Amino acid sequence: LVLNTGEAVELVVAGGMGNDANVFPTTCARTNRQRVFCWGYNGNGQIGDGTTVGKNAPVEVTLFSQP
Repeated sequence: LVLNTGEAVELVVAGGMGNDANVFPTTCARTNRQRVFCWGYNGNGQIGDGTTVGKNAPVEVTLFSQP
């Protein structure tokens, strides 16, 4: 996770899906500059980077506003 000068993580959300034997976690963090980074299981595209490939390191995710 690469932050700009003066930028700090202000919120982290962790979740997952599966059962006790197989949990597939995904985590996202938002910075005070409203940038969002996610990592973890991505088999159903839940990271939001347009892929279904899991990420071991945080990737920046673009947020879209609804019209």
